[in-house]
Amino acid sequence: MTATAGLLVQDEEELDRLAIALRQGGPRFAIVVCAEALRAFAEERLRARTPSLVWSDRTDLNTPESTLEQLTRISSESNDAPIANLAVSDASVIHTLNWHREKLHRGAPVLLWMDGAIQHTFRTLAPDAWSFRATVAWVYGRPEPPYDHARVLEGRYRRLFAGRRASVVSVYQ
Repeated sequence: MTATAGLLVQDEEELDRLAIALRQGGPRFAIVVCAEALRAFAEERLRARTPSLVWSDRTDLNTPESTLEQLTRISSESNDAPIANLAVSDASVIHTLNWHREKLHRGAPVLLWMDGAIQHTFRTLAPDAWSFRATVAWVYGRPEPPYDHARVLEGRYRRLFAGRRASVVSVYQ
């Protein structure tokens, strides 16, 4: 098995474990900690591994009012409703999630997406809501190199052959 599109093999295995749990009727409330750049790939992986399940489109929770509206809608749906696919992108909604955490265990299953910084804030500001989760899937992805790899290699070749008569041609031309 090879990792695709920035996901590490361990990320794929973590998502596959979550997919198995979703296919078996649980969890009611799961959190996926994933960078925004990797969410589409991680969601695609989960959807591919759960073809029999119906997913709602991802909804970004940006304001406390929209968060309460989504939680009320989810809690009024039946247990076999589409998986609620929510993304926390703002810390202001964390208190609303904490105050209405019991709605996360009623109605449709909830998959809550957040990045590492929001996750830390969520655990700090809303420990009760954090404890309501059934599972957490951690998706790390491949880190981007902090430098231009091609230029570094070219510089190394230039230094290596600097004392020689042959002219150095760019290694990437």
